[in-house]
Amino acid sequence: MRKIKYPFYKGHFDITIKDNKFYKIEIKNEKTGKINEEKDFFYTLFDELIKYNKKIPLKYFVNPGKTEFAKKVYLELYNTNFGETISYKQLTNRVTNKKAYRAVGTLMKNNTLPVIIPCHRVIKSDGTLGNFGNGPEWKKALIENEKIEVIR
Repeated sequence: MRKIKYPFYKGHFDITIKDNKFYKIEIKNEKTGKINEEKDFFYTLFDELIKYNKKIPLKYFVNPGKTEFAKKVYLELYNTNFGETISYKQLTNRVTNKKAYRAVGTLMKNNTLPVIIPCHRVIKSDGTLGNFGNGPEWKKALIENEKIEVIR
């Protein structure tokens, strides 16, 4: 297991690589003095995601879903297009006909691979941003990075 630090916005991402796959991404609010000087394969892959909106292929990360429902939700969200938002309700309806909005919200909160599985794209049905684990300013920064227009 190894860690990569990737600078972004007002802090950085702590990226954990395990078995040659993205395993966990943590958003850190503080700037770090030491960013990876060696730009290895995974650093470059993540860099392309952030700078050029290129998806990281499925073979390079572990789906964080623990249940079949969670895996479906995360895969559906992974397959949303760059520059597109989706509501909790829309995401729920794409994977089930049940009203599992709260379950989807909990999955977004517990997503261990934010940005790769872009939970920042999930907004409320009224077009407002909704919650985000590291605060609304990080969600807005990630959305603006993709040049998504937000209603409110």
